[in-house]
Amino acid sequence: MLVLACGTGTILYRHVHAHAPAQATMGELGLCALLVLLLVIGSGLLFVGPALWKQVHVPGRWSVEFLEPAVMEPHPTASNVHPLPHPADTIRKYM
Repeated sequence: MLVLACGTGTILYRHVHAHAPAQATMGELGLCALLVLLLVIGSGLLFVGPALWKQVHVPGRWSVEFLEPAVMEPHPTASNVHPLPHPADTIRKYM
């Protein structure tokens, strides 16, 4: 990655300094974005290295594998619960 960044930086440097000062073109801006991306990825690989791909143990509760969805059982006293009244009925009651 850093070798690609070095090559991209060299191309960009030659392209920018070969012409008189002017507005940056979309190609030059794209090369700059590519250079920054390559430098960030290359430095991450350089400093962290193989630890990026180190396998770690993930506890079961954080696993994304579900065998079947959980079934919600009604509460034993749910038959005694009455639904809330409609808001319009409540307003009419107090008017």
